[in-house]
Amino acid sequence: MGSWIKSEERQSLTAKLHEKHRKAKQRQDRDDAAVEEDKKDALWKTACNDGKSNGEIRLCWRDLKHISSRVYAFQANHGRALHKLVLDGIGLSTLEGICEHCPDLIHLSLASNEISDVTGIHILCKLSHLNLLRNNLTHLPPNIGLLGNLNRLEIANNKLVELPTEIEMLSRLKYLNLECNELSVLPSSFGRLKCETVCLNSNNFKVFPDSVTYMTNLVHFSIMANQLNDMPVGIGRLKRLEVFRASRNRITIVPDSIVDITTLKCLWLDSNRLSALPPNLHRLSRLKVLKLDGNINMIYPPIKIISMGIEEVLRWSRTRLEANKTVKIRQIVQSLEEVLSLVRHHRIGGDLHDSLFEVNNGDSYQFPPDALWSVFIPELRKMWSNQDEKSIGGIKSFSFGREEVEQSLFEFRDAAGGLVRLLPNARFKRCSCIQTGRLQVCIPPAPGWMCERPALVVRMKVVYEENMLEKRRRLEEEKRLADAAKAAEAIAKSFLLSENGMIMVRDEAEKRMALRKQKSCNPATTVKDLLSQIGNMLWNTELGQMEKEVKDEYIKSEVFQKKQEVLDRNTKTRQVMKSWLGVSTDEVFKCWRDFVELSKKNIQKEEGRRLRDEMLRYEDELVEYELKKLEFSSWEQNWDEFNDVPIWVNTKSKESSYENPNPPPLPPCSKWIRQNEAESSSDDSSPPLGRGREAEIELAKKRVEEMRRRDLV
Repeated sequence: MGSWIKSEERQSLTAKLHEKHRKAKQRQDRDDAAVEEDKKDALWKTACNDGKSNGEIRLCWRDLKHISSRVYAFQANHGRALHKLVLDGIGLSTLEGICEHCPDLIHLSLASNEISDVTGIHILCKLSHLNLLRNNLTHLPPNIGLLGNLNRLEIANNKLVELPTEIEMLSRLKYLNLECNELSVLPSSFGRLKCETVCLNSNNFKVFPDSVTYMTNLVHFSIMANQLNDMPVGIGRLKRLEVFRASRNRITIVPDSIVDITTLKCLWLDSNRLSALPPNLHRLSRLKVLKLDGNINMIYPPIKIISMGIEEVLRWSRTRLEANKTVKIRQIVQSLEEVLSLVRHHRIGGDLHDSLFEVNNGDSYQFPPDALWSVFIPELRKMWSNQDEKSIGGIKSFSFGREEVEQSLFEFRDAAGGLVRLLPNARFKRCSCIQTGRLQVCIPPAPGWMCERPALVVRMKVVYEENMLEKRRRLEEEKRLADAAKAAEAIAKSFLLSENGMIMVRDEAEKRMALRKQKSCNPATTVKDLLSQIGNMLWNTELGQMEKEVKDEYIKSEVFQKKQEVLDRNTKTRQVMKSWLGVSTDEVFKCWRDFVELSKKNIQKEEGRRLRDEMLRYEDELVEYELKKLEFSSWEQNWDEFNDVPIWVNTKSKESSYENPNPPPLPPCSKWIRQNEAESSSDDSSPPLGRGREAEIELAKKRVEEMRRRDLV
């Protein structure tokens, strides 16, 4: 009973202690919260006092979460209206009472907070600058159009999906930043804004917003990192535009109307899919910056011209008298490619097809000049009129005339040169020549050929600069591989002719012969084992053949290893080149320069490490030589009177020998020792290690003495 009472008292005491600690913790938390609130209040008080002279409160990057009442009472406390409020990165989730208590605000910055709704912002009718960067906005309220004095609106890095049509009511808006949102379309009323700067980078636009082309006051416009496929013809209406950035899209064609923007100074079209620029680009006389890197299909102007800079591009455009035909020529060539592909696939011409159409080496078409217009095109037009597009291919018309097609073919140039050539004597495997209305039997010009007559030879595909570069790169890789294999084979053969190589081959061959001999000595239990033993017995007599096999295997192994190293290096180089697609030429040059410098440093370090290892090895050889020399100096010559012959006795070990002990051979002089000896002959100030064998031996002697003092010898 007494123990039970004591246990109950203990529990009661424990509960009281816990309650006491809980209350103490609550008091401590309240005190800490009060201290924290005092600190925050002090920050607000300081910010308000600092801004009382100019009506500005600036307090950024503090974990405040809420706005102090001191802000709302700013005018009452300091006798001056609050005009500017900057509260970036303080953890706000709403506008709180800003709209109701700060009606005189002209500049409001709430960047890097967590605000998701700005309903009520229209109350701040005097606002001219609104910064809501890096918040959680998903929409803008329609009444934002009531901010009639707004001059600058920054709402980048939010989650906006669409804009209200009332945005057109912001009649004084000059600067609008909408980048890094989720916009895919703009309201038609957007074009009635009078903005001078608009930024739409990193959104989800797949079609160029046509409303932008009606913003005639635009000076700076940026729509980079979207998914645009083209640009509207109406872009030429932006007569005041000076900066246009459309990098990192999928644009394939730049409209000719862009040259009507004669005020353009900066044009960014890098990392797109352009193959040609507008023909009259030289009309942009004020253009100072032109970025076209990363357009791997670019043909006009050539990549070589682009790499020379804007002045060379404009000069190239200016000197091409018929540059306005470039796009049309390109269209004609592409259409003709598809036409000839259809002719081949559908065997247009019926029974005469094989006598009219030849495929040369799988890379070009050959046909009589008249066949395209007298046979192929008419037959295709019949097919186009009777069948749908899917059944015969992507093209369903060919509206170009003979003269312009022939002119375009002979003028067109790609990375491989001309696209077409005229052969006066081309051979065909079948003949359909006609003379005076009757078939003419031609004399076969060569075995396997039935006819010889004039013909056009047209390449199947246009060769882009990227394809040509890839071909050259592949040839260079193959050459490096062949050179590496040849060098490895030469080094391996040279090693096999050396003494060490011969020893290595001999040892390996003897090991293999011994293994064969061991297998041949085991008792045979089957006919197969017996035949194997007979074969092994024959091999035992052919050590030279075994050495030849070892040599061949060694050479193949060295060549394979070297090839693998080159292949790995080629793979890494391709990965680097792939990661650099779209990077400017200057950046690529700087990266390669840094890489080459780093490689040189690594090679120098490796060479220095190798020389140090060789130096240490040579010093060890010298020490070993000195030890053998000391051992040799311990022998003294005596005379064996009993046998009447000379005898040598070791004074240290008391050993005796009738054979004259030979002095130890000098260690071989390493390559770097020979170099140092050559340098020492012309420079007396070289270090002791470079003064020949005697200096090395002296150092070795000193090292031996040190080892002797340490009882290591």
